[in-house]
Amino acid sequence: MTASATIVTPTGTAAPAGSVQFQIDGDNFGPAEPVSSSGASFTGQILKGPNGLTVPGTNTLKATFTPADPTHYSASTPGSAGFTLSQEDARAYYTGALLASTGSINNTTANVTLAATIKDITAVTGDPASDQYPGDIRNAIVTFVNRDASGAVLCSAPIGLVSLSDSTVGTATCTSTPLLANTTAGGSQYTIGIVVSGYYTRNLQTDDQVINVYIPQSNFITGGGYLNNTSSAGQYPGAIGQRTNFGFNVKYNKSGTNLQGNINVIVRNNGRVYQIKGNSMTSLATLVCTANPCPTTTSASTATFNGKASIQDITDPLNPISIDGGATLQVTMTDFGSPTSDKIGITVWNKSGGLWFASNWDGTRTVEQTLAGGNLSVH
Repeated sequence: MTASATIVTPTGTAAPAGSVQFQIDGDNFGPAEPVSSSGASFTGQILKGPNGLTVPGTNTLKATFTPADPTHYSASTPGSAGFTLSQEDARAYYTGALLASTGSINNTTANVTLAATIKDITAVTGDPASDQYPGDIRNAIVTFVNRDASGAVLCSAPIGLVSLSDSTVGTATCTSTPLLANTTAGGSQYTIGIVVSGYYTRNLQTDDQVINVYIPQSNFITGGGYLNNTSSAGQYPGAIGQRTNFGFNVKYNKSGTNLQGNINVIVRNNGRVYQIKGNSMTSLATLVCTANPCPTTTSASTATFNGKASIQDITDPLNPISIDGGATLQVTMTDFGSPTSDKIGITVWNKSGGLWFASNWDGTRTVEQTLAGGNLSVH
């Protein structure tokens, strides 16, 4: 925005030397600008200040003149003008569970892990709405809604950064209100919408995602192995060229009434070693192949499980350092029946918003990566 002020003097007299300080809602907008040709101006990006800016809404721009010669001239009474500040454009990408189970054959509802990556418009290459003024995506709020129920709110979440060095890309995750699973039709489908508010705006059905909630059978998954890091991301990523080891076992008890399991992931970066552990699973969803034989590279089985996880720095095993004790975990996998073809994707979100770890990040979401060693099994 460009702010400008004119120094008005009696006819025939020149404006005295001095400077003009612009303020928006009590916060300085740029430095004091010297008067030149009876005026002063400043062009800059409007950022959230200590007093805050109302977005959207009416704001007040003030200009105060301070003379260089206070002996003969007095400071001016601030001149003011109102203006409306519009929200910045954001782009939203759903990254949460697409298939979720109720967690038990006796339960008919599920609390689904919903997640999204939110980007400042400047982070979206080639978007026609892009501009040259990046903001801080943490000033946005994400609300997940049920489009099939007139936009009923499922949950809301703050946004945290994927990388602390980039304020334009963030993630948000929360657990939905209970969603009912149809007991006879293989599950129930829900259209999930993403509404971005706060200092940003986005609410388009082109971003919607359909998820399926179903009552599970006696499925189980197991696996172990390692990935060679190539594109890990988050605030605790795996270093390129180093290994991320993992092992997990998730299943229902014999009666199908309780989901049990655990996962252990070891991440290495810059001489530090981090451990991700989870033993509180909330959902296991599988799509088991039906061809004979299977699974194969052309007829695979897939699975997604969600739960809670803790993260520790275990570089010194005798003195582990806790990082987060209630992170949100999501693991997706594809079982091709061959250890050299199986793929896995591991995501750990900060419960307060942001990304702790992604095993293979494409700039928007975690993409499954082929195992460098080990095996996955979906049943």
